[in-house]
Amino acid sequence: EDFPTEISTGLGLPVWTNHIAFGADDLNALASARQRLQAVGHPVTEIDHHWCTSIYAMDPNGIMVEFCTTTKAFNEEDKRRALAALTSDELPNEPPPVVTTFEPTNA
Repeated sequence: EDFPTEISTGLGLPVWTNHIAFGADDLNALASARQRLQAVGHPVTEIDHHWCTSIYAMDPNGIMVEFCTTTKAFNEEDKRRALAALTSDELPNEPPPVVTTFEPTNA
């Protein structure tokens, strides 16, 4: 307890500011990681960002851990919109991410 390990909240930042992220090959691998985290007692939040899906959990040191897989190939329209976003606030609204919370299964 004398040595804080939180890489974000220890600096007064939101927990998600600095986190550890790992790639997952596909949605099946993501589901497997989620189930492993749940089985050892971690609640897991899954977010479908409409181009990737991520799961998030807190490790015992207070560090957010993410697993993510890309679910949509990017095309030229995506590139155009990304470049336009750098210079304009007049972009059409995107649908909000879909958030699902999973409780631990070992309880």
